[in-house]
Amino acid sequence: MLWNEFLAKKPVAGKNHPADEKLLAEAKETIGDYKLKEDKEYKVPEGMKETTVTKYKQLLEVTLRLYNYRHDFIQKLYDLRDEKYVIRDRLLERNNVLSQIHGEIPKKMHKTGPAIPDVDESEFPEKNLKPEVILSVDTTEAEMETKNAFVQQPTEDEDEHKLLPKRQSFPHFENGTFQSLPDDTAATCLGSDFECLLHFPEDADTTLEMDLRVRRLNRKVFHQKCIIDLMQEDISDFNLKIEETKKQRLPLLVGANFLQLYILTLNQELNILKQSEDNEERLLNKVNGNLQLVLQMEDILDSLKNEKEEHQFSIENCHSEEHKIQEHFKHATDSNKFYDFLKKVFKKKFKIPKQAKRDDESSSSSSSSSSSSENEDDTASLDSRDFGFIKQDLNVCPKGCELAIFNLTLELRDKRHQIEQVVADETKKLEATKKSIELNTKKFNVLQHQLQLSRTELEIFQREKQRKLNQVMCTVVLNLSQMYGFNPATTEISDLLVFSKSKLSNLYKRVTQLQKETLEQKGKLDAYHKHLSRMKKDIAYMQMRIQELKNDIMSMMHIKFGKVVDINEIEEAIIKRSFQKSQINEIEEVMLKRVVFDIRMKNTDIKKLYALEFNNWLAKISQAQKELTELIKENTNKLELLRALNKEKHGLIEVINNQPRKEEFVNKNEKTLQKFSADISKLEDIVQKQIVQLQELKSEIKMLKTKGLPPKRPIKAELKDEGVKEWTEYDEYLAEGEEAEAASAEITMPTFFPTVSEDVVRTLIQKIMQNVDAAPASKTPTESIVQNILSSVPKCASVTEIVNEIISNIPFDVDDEFQDAIKSSAESLFSLQEVSDDSLTRCAREHLQDIVDEVLLQKNQPHQVISRMIRKLVESIPIEFIMEEKSLETICQKVEEAVSVEDLSIDDLKKSVESIPSYYREEMGAILNIILERAFGIAIDYLYVIKH
Repeated sequence: MLWNEFLAKKPVAGKNHPADEKLLAEAKETIGDYKLKEDKEYKVPEGMKETTVTKYKQLLEVTLRLYNYRHDFIQKLYDLRDEKYVIRDRLLERNNVLSQIHGEIPKKMHKTGPAIPDVDESEFPEKNLKPEVILSVDTTEAEMETKNAFVQQPTEDEDEHKLLPKRQSFPHFENGTFQSLPDDTAATCLGSDFECLLHFPEDADTTLEMDLRVRRLNRKVFHQKCIIDLMQEDISDFNLKIEETKKQRLPLLVGANFLQLYILTLNQELNILKQSEDNEERLLNKVNGNLQLVLQMEDILDSLKNEKEEHQFSIENCHSEEHKIQEHFKHATDSNKFYDFLKKVFKKKFKIPKQAKRDDESSSSSSSSSSSSENEDDTASLDSRDFGFIKQDLNVCPKGCELAIFNLTLELRDKRHQIEQVVADETKKLEATKKSIELNTKKFNVLQHQLQLSRTELEIFQREKQRKLNQVMCTVVLNLSQMYGFNPATTEISDLLVFSKSKLSNLYKRVTQLQKETLEQKGKLDAYHKHLSRMKKDIAYMQMRIQELKNDIMSMMHIKFGKVVDINEIEEAIIKRSFQKSQINEIEEVMLKRVVFDIRMKNTDIKKLYALEFNNWLAKISQAQKELTELIKENTNKLELLRALNKEKHGLIEVINNQPRKEEFVNKNEKTLQKFSADISKLEDIVQKQIVQLQELKSEIKMLKTKGLPPKRPIKAELKDEGVKEWTEYDEYLAEGEEAEAASAEITMPTFFPTVSEDVVRTLIQKIMQNVDAAPASKTPTESIVQNILSSVPKCASVTEIVNEIISNIPFDVDDEFQDAIKSSAESLFSLQEVSDDSLTRCAREHLQDIVDEVLLQKNQPHQVISRMIRKLVESIPIEFIMEEKSLETICQKVEEAVSVEDLSIDDLKKSVESIPSYYREEMGAILNIILERAFGIAIDYLYVIKH
């Protein structure tokens, strides 16, 4: 099946891929010279064909555009008209105010405002479209109607106007204002009593009335001026708006005229399309009908060709079956002594039974052929070594011949006759099919010719329609800056081509696209050339390999069978032997059963049959995955332990490697060592002499203090303990240096408190040595015993082991009375060995801060700093302590202070994380996610990057 699918993908010779065909069609439409509509060979593309519907839709859109064009301007005019009458009402109100002011000021100071236009009914054409119903009203009913009138509260100005009496004379007017009485006159009036005011004449104003009147008159004059200025300002603003509208009217008129011309052009094109629509539809139906006939004829030819191939395949199968029958006969009778007779029986031709009124020629031909065949058989039998007779009965088994072989020969002959009859029938059908193909091919060519004629007729009609459309005049306004290559002296405007701005921009864009596509195609061509050369090499290699395999197969056949055999026959023999079938029909039945079984298995839902087993296996797989996870964790721990051991091993190897160099150094400096030893002995003698002198001086001082009494004799042991210092050997000095160097290379965390432990051990040893007689005989110093015990205590895991270590390090036997003291001291040492959680946490936090500070001090890229810091933390400190909130806050604070988010590169950080060993990635991914989210606010799933 896979091989058949692979062969189905093989390209058909002479046919392109559908995607390539699509690209070729697009290239034919877009690549090349710009196709003009006036070209004689112009063919309208499928996407640009115009119909009456599309043209009518275009006409409606342009008409709507013209309507909106005009409607917007008319709406502006209506708005101006409404504004005009709003201003008129405002002017009328102000004119009424001016009339009231004229009633209070002198006539010579009267000023009139601008003229107010009357209402023009022609400016309200919409009133003619509104229906009105006028009903007669009864006068009595009109008189009986009562109206409610609301009296408004008078203003201060009205109260003042009513308060002041009306006079015929006005105050003195000077310098643009009315003049009041002098101040001294007003003061005398204010000082007069009520009796004087009662005798004041009624036709004259008092001082206060005169002052109020002067103020009112000045205010009215000013108010009159302000009102007239406001009226002039409103009128001037309205006139400016009218001027602006006039300026807008001219381009609108031009645009509307062009749209009307465009509508006229569209109407003309629409009429042409309507006139040619029926004929074009008729021609198009004719083309479609011819195309349908051509496609039907193609289907008929395809079916006939398939039928022809089936007949040819059937004939080939019959020939192959006949060949197999002949081979079968040959293998069955090749070594038989009656081979010539059996061959004559097998080759006897099939004779059609004679019917009434048959042609003489056919019978004579058949008889002649049979006689010729018999003659041939007779001549062949003459050469036989066992038979001396000439004529034999081919339907009777001769004496001495096996009946089974004779029957097999007859059976094979019958099968051969059947196959020959099938071949003759198939040959007749094949000839009839060929004649049908020839006849239908002629019909197909005629139909194709008719289709081509109808298409040509349609194209001619479409070109004629396009010619009529091209004759429609179209108005276009152009500036001289839009004309390229125009010379009035040599060319005419009618010879130029007009392109829209969008088409020109598309053409310019297409140039860049073609350049880009050309580069892409060149790159593809180079890649295809490389691929083709590679394929040629592969094909040559495969052909050579196929030939080698064929040679190997031939050689293996010669080795296995002694000759070249047919594998199919071997397979058939194996099937016969396996299923104990001797007949071909039974073998075919077995094969059919196998095919039926395969089909049933394909149609059977195997998932349902094996659902339970599938679930069991899934459970086993999940359990195995869990076990694998546990094993991976254990192996990881073992690998970490192995890494630590390897590190310690490398350190020991380095120490061992350094030993010969140190021995060589010691051997070279042996003389120096001897010299130093002599100097040290001299210095020790000097020290001893100085100690003796010092002791003598002390005794002399004491003698002087005691006035001649003899001093006590000094104890030499005590003097030696107080002043004498022992000198270490040079080898011990070098060993101590090496231990110091090895210790300085590692960071050790305290496992117990050395000062307290040292005090406990020293107290115990001093107590034992004071109460034991053998203590003075011991040459081992107390400090060395204490140090030996302290160095062995951390290796002990229980109090009993510590007791044994203390007893083994004491250089003399210890009595039973000191067992309790030793046990209590061992318990104290064991308790001191268990460090508290607070001390461990404090040490770990200090170690974490040291690591972070050390990494951040290095001047590297931010992604390198973050990656190296997290890696060192994971390697040095347990992950549980790092994931604590205080630890994370410390790390995030340090990173945020040292690294800025602008300098951090995400891609570089990903690469740094990907280069980390796999057994650190999960822990580092979790810590990295938390640091980025808290320090920089970046929420990226780095765990996915780390795992993948």
